[in-house]
Amino acid sequence: MYGWKWYMKDIPTPSKLTAFSMFASLGGSSLGYKLAGFDVLGGVEIDKRFARLYQHNLKPKFFWQTDIREFNRLDDLTPQLYELDVLDGSPPCSSFSIVGKREKFWGQKKKFAEGQREQTLDDLVFEYCETVKKLRPKIVVMENVPGLIFSKAKPYAVEVIKKAGGGGL
Repeated sequence: MYGWKWYMKDIPTPSKLTAFSMFASLGGSSLGYKLAGFDVLGGVEIDKRFARLYQHNLKPKFFWQTDIREFNRLDDLTPQLYELDVLDGSPPCSSFSIVGKREKFWGQKKKFAEGQREQTLDDLVFEYCETVKKLRPKIVVMENVPGLIFSKAKPYAVEVIKKAGGGGL
């Protein structure tokens, strides 16, 4: 359907299915949902440069340039977010990647070059679970690295499954 050269005008008319993205980054997964015909309502992204590009390219109805922790505390969200078909999220994976320091940095705060405030990363998977509980979408998609279920990280995966209500994410 799409060749190597396509334009936003080529995307099909949105269906009645909706999607929303946490850890939206530059909007790769949101664009995928758009190309599949979903009505992508928007997303949440902490990095201001990524947020600006996401908004410029995807023109979302709703967007929050904030930390997921702050988003989860909001109580004035649009009702459309409580009727989502798909909640999509890709919590940062550097805490669980088998390349790098992994568990040596668990629980430690880190400041990023992008100008984000000092924060921990290994708990963001659990924050995503809180977003799932808050919005209660019909379908939840979570992308992460295989290292999330290996070795010392396995208890994180078990806890994610528990927080997700016993099923899988």
